[in-house]
Amino acid sequence: MIQRLLKRVVQHRYVKRYLLEPHYFCAQKHGDVNVDYLSFLLKNMYRGYYLPNLEKCCDKDSVFSVANETDYLERWLEVLRVGSTEYVHLILDATNLALPGHQSEQQIRRYYELNQNLFIIRYLQYPMVYPDYLYDVSRQYVAVDSVLSEIRYCELGPGIPHGLFYLIFKRGRAAVQKIKSIEIIDYDLLYRDITLSLLQHLLPEATIIAKTSAAIDPPNLETEPNFFCGKDVFEHLHQPEKFLSAILATMAKESYLALDIEDHASDAYQHLSSKMSNLQALVKKNGYVLEKQLPMVKLYYRC
Repeated sequence: MIQRLLKRVVQHRYVKRYLLEPHYFCAQKHGDVNVDYLSFLLKNMYRGYYLPNLEKCCDKDSVFSVANETDYLERWLEVLRVGSTEYVHLILDATNLALPGHQSEQQIRRYYELNQNLFIIRYLQYPMVYPDYLYDVSRQYVAVDSVLSEIRYCELGPGIPHGLFYLIFKRGRAAVQKIKSIEIIDYDLLYRDITLSLLQHLLPEATIIAKTSAAIDPPNLETEPNFFCGKDVFEHLHQPEKFLSAILATMAKESYLALDIEDHASDAYQHLSSKMSNLQALVKKNGYVLEKQLPMVKLYYRC
């Protein structure tokens, strides 16, 4: 009976692909920079997030912990190398079925709570799964860094903002000195805690603010950003126009917007809104013009 059960499990299409194509993405396959960048990020996660939170534990002798930074890095890379996009989607599909009305205003926060560990893996896995991801996702940050003398940055739903971290990885102190403030808007979940700790660790002289906002709560910003990024986010909101209006009302007169506001499929990836033409009209109404088309977003400018 056990043998028959194991045979059925192995023959399942997700498990079968997981066994046959374990995605051992390595530096030799996708370029040294992908793994070098992830190593940089994970080492700073260890120093800026893992260790400080471990120190807060009252009884450290009785809790699980890794031996050192090298062990932490190697274990994370092992997790990220053995991954399957279909396997991730399988788990997300299971949540969709287990949580009735998962896209509703009442349930959407719980959906993200249930999947927050999975999203952390997925966010960290992007550079290893997609060979050109780091180059593509960083173009808007590189473009703005090249023209602004100081950056007051805001991002809605950043998850783990690889584009920003990659800019710091590549340019180091030159990029860090320009960034005066960062305001991130996201659910107050584990991946936001990780991102906030990384930002505070990597940018100790900048003002770092984390705002809590769900898919139904437009943010109330504290800064006056001159660079706002919203990628793969507006389709996940119930009323995206309200969110963008609230953000545009706080932007500096001379500022840049990096936006992904094309129409999206309405039945995929927890999309709550599919039509984005009203957002494009709102951007134009607020005086922004298209500066350039980038791989993942359009960059708008207002002077």
